Formats: sequence, structure tokens, C-alpha cells
Amino acid sequence: MSRSVFLFLFPLSLLWALRMPKPNLAGEFSSGFEFYHNSDTSRKRKPSSSYHLSLNSSLSFPLFSIGLGLFYNSEDRFTAQRVHQFNLNPSWRWGRVYLGDFSPSFSEYTLSNISLYGAGIEFFPKRFRFSLVGGRSRRADTIEWSYNRYLYGLKLGGDFLFLTILKAKDDTSLIEMKDTIPLSPQENLVLGFGSNFSLFRYLAFDWEVAGSVHTRDLRSDTIYLKEIPDFLYSFYQPRYSSRVDYALRGGLKFNHKLFTIDFGVSQIGPGFTSFGLSYLKNDSRRFKVGIATKVIPKTEMGLTWEKENDNLVNDKLATTRNQGLGFSLRTTPIKLVNVSLNYNGKATVREGEGLSDSFKINTLTQTLNLTPNFRYSAFGFNQNLSLILTYQDYKNRIPTSPSPSSRILTTGLNYSLTLKIPITFSTSFSRVFNLSPSDSQPKPNYQSYSLTGSPPALLNGRLKSSLTLSYQPSALGRNISFRSGFNYSFTKQEIFNLSGDLSIFSPGKGKKGFSSEKISLSYSRKLF
Repeated sequence: MSRSVFLFLFPLSLLWALRMPKPNLAGEFSSGFEFYHNSDTSRKRKPSSSYHLSLNSSLSFPLFSIGLGLFYNSEDRFTAQRVHQFNLNPSWRWGRVYLGDFSPSFSEYTLSNISLYGAGIEFFPKRFRFSLVGGRSRRADTIEWSYNRYLYGLKLGGDFLFLTILKAKDDTSLIEMKDTIPLSPQENLVLGFGSNFSLFRYLAFDWEVAGSVHTRDLRSDTIYLKEIPDFLYSFYQPRYSSRVDYALRGGLKFNHKLFTIDFGVSQIGPGFTSFGLSYLKNDSRRFKVGIATKVIPKTEMGLTWEKENDNLVNDKLATTRNQGLGFSLRTTPIKLVNVSLNYNGKATVREGEGLSDSFKINTLTQTLNLTPNFRYSAFGFNQNLSLILTYQDYKNRIPTSPSPSSRILTTGLNYSLTLKIPITFSTSFSRVFNLSPSDSQPKPNYQSYSLTGSPPALLNGRLKSSLTLSYQPSALGRNISFRSGFNYSFTKQEIFNLSGDLSIFSPGKGKKGFSSEKISLSYSRKLF
């Protein structure tokens, strides 16, 4: 019976396999070597040479695909954090799996821009989303004193309403917890809600509320905190070094074909912490309004205003307030000319009762930038000319402050020329003038010149090269740099690159200069 069933199903399965579309296989292998040398021993890089190997491939079927990535770098043993990379990512129309190295993103206050070495799974049928991730976000290091940190996260919901949970904890199994160790093992829990949706095609809403518990030292004794709900004690135990705080943000955006209005507000408590973020400025309350318009043809204009202050719970001796105003204008009056104008002003005030003048801040910084650009063709050559004019004004309103007021004017010129033969010539020049009241005459303290050329390709277009020479005189000395690069294609699938850099710095009379050299080699080949 089984034999007859096999004889019946085998031809059907073979016919189905023959009619099934063939999978698409793609892959690329690359390798590279780099050598660096500096005559000044204090500027030498360790290690002086390095190499890397990488492989990226994908296998695609009609209903799903699998991606594989491998990266090996010889500098991994010299760095505190992981440089080697491995990732395997099966995916289909409504889901994805992460294995190895990956960077999940949940929300602005919980998990974003953090690399994990672990695993994760994500489902996104229609407007629903479920994400579960876990792995190591930091590895142990006895030189920079860091523990292995493991992070786990969950996101559930959709654009209209979502829930995020994150927990991170330092693993002390490899490094024994002692009072003599300068780094304290920590733990973090973040719970958040948010939403992101649109109404009537013109209005867009975006808001998030998150609360965090941050234990700064796992060696401290446990404690009961009434700010933490009882159900959280099952997987998080607060201690005397724990802090509880919250963060919230909200945004409203009105879109129209002629203008856009954007309003945002945020408040981050001084104790709010998330180990799922690469950077977060806490103890901050911020308001921001922005307006952009295209009412004038071929012209874009924008105006922004923002205000920020710290010391939300009045636990500091001083309060710092920032207020900024920005304006931008971009216009193309004719086809060959475009002009960009930008203004940014920022006022900073730090004051407090009984605060001495040496700790007070009362400054105003203004920057105005004008950049016209001209593109034209003359004598059969394509040419591009850009002018740069920047004025910076810094005012310190505290007379006894050691930081004086200053005014700086920067002028620049960039010019490029493309010949009929495949050779490009470009040059740039800039000069800085100090217009501060303490100086009677403007003094240029920086200049830069550069020349770049790309000769015609040789060997039937397989060999391409480029040369760059730059000269930068300044008050500190003169720097001459030379860079050359070669690119040779064995076939359409194989490419070899060679580049070299030479830099010579001369500080002036009576001082010793230095030189640096760098050589880079790389080879890549498409496997399929």
C-alpha cells in the first residue's frame, strides 16, 4: 500500500518541483587590508595593520527569502565592543526572524540604534505588529570595565496603539562584584505606550509615554518602592540605588501642498533611563514649532522656534534655559543658479540663587550662511562655481566671564571643471577672518587649496585611477597631502582596489614635523 502511494505521489511532486519557479541566489565576497604608519610615535595607531573578510548572500523563493551575512575583522580583539558580525535573516511577506547581529527599533524612548547579538522575531500582518528580541548589547571588558549586558524587548500593537517593554541587566558571572571595581553592575526596566496615526490625510499625531526603573548598583540592598506596580516585582526587584521616573512626548503635524506646520513637546525626567538607546538627554522639557512653505514658485522657506530647560524637580543649584530660532531659504531663480540662505540663533542662560558669576551663563550665538551656486557651460566644458559666506557672532553678556565675545567671517570658493575627455579638475579655497573687537585688523588663519584629477580609463576601460593633491597652510603650519587610487576590473564580477595616502605636516621653524602613510587594498567578487 505504501509503495503504491509513493509511486503515485512521486510523479506529482516531481511535476510540481519542475513547474515551481527557480530560487534566486545572490552573493558577494570581499576582503581588504590596510596598513598605517606615522613618523611621530605619539600618533601611531595600534595595530598598524588590519584586515577584514566579508560574505553577503541571499536566497529568494516566491514566498520567502533567507539572508546571510558574515564579517570578520582582525581589530576585534583590540576593541571593547564586538566588531565581528554574523546575521541570518529568514523573512516572508508578514514576518521576519533575526539571528546573530541586528539592530531592532521599537520607539524613541525604549529601544533604538542599539546593536544586539542574539535573536528576534517580528510579525507584521496588516496593521498589527508583534516583536520579541533578546541578546547581548555590550560585552565584558576588564580594561574599560564593562560587564556583559543582556537586553530583552517586546513590542505589541499597531500604529494606533502599541505597548513596549524592555529589560536590561549586567551579567556579573565573568567579573566578580567587588567594592574595589570602579564600575557598578546595573539593571533597567522600561514600560511604554505610544501611538502614531493620521486623520483626513492632513493631520498626523505622534505621542509616547514611558516609565523607567534604573538600578545604579546591583550590590545595594533591596527595597520596596510604592511607585512601582506590584505585578512588576515578579521580574524586577528594586534596590536602594534604584530610581523611578518617566518621559513623555507628543507631536502634531499639519500637511498641505503649500505649507507644513509641525508642533512638538517633550519632557524627560532626570531619573529616566533606557539601556535600549544609544543616547538620551534626560532632565529636559522642550517645546518646538516649525513652519515650512512652498508658496513662492521654485522657493522653499522654513522657520523654527524651540525652547528647552532643565532642573525639572528643582534639585540643582542652577537652571539652564535654551531658546533657539532658525530660518532657511532655498531658491532656484533660474535653471543654472541656486541660492541657499540659513540663519540660526541660540540664547543660553544659566542662573540660580546664590550662584557665582563664574558658573553663570548668558550667551547669544548667531550664525548666518549664504551659499550661491552657479552651474554653466563655457567653451564646451561643464563648470560649477560655489561661493561660501559665513558670519558667526558670539556674545557673552557676563562681563566677568573668562570666555570673551567673538566675531568670525569665513569666505570660500569652490570651482570644478569637467573636460570633454573623462578628466575632472576641481579646486577649493577658503579663508577665515577674526573680526573680534580685541583685534584691530582682520587676520586670516586658515587657507585650503586642492586639486583633483581623474585620467581616462585604460585597458579597455578596466583600469580607472584618480589623483588628489591638497595644500593647507595655517597658523600652526603647512600640511601637504597626496592621494592616489586605482580600480581594476578583472571581470564584471571581480574588482580590485588599491589606494595610497601620504600626508606631510611642517609646523614651522624650530619645530619637528611628521608624516603619515596609509595603504589600502580590497578585492570583491560576486559569487552568483
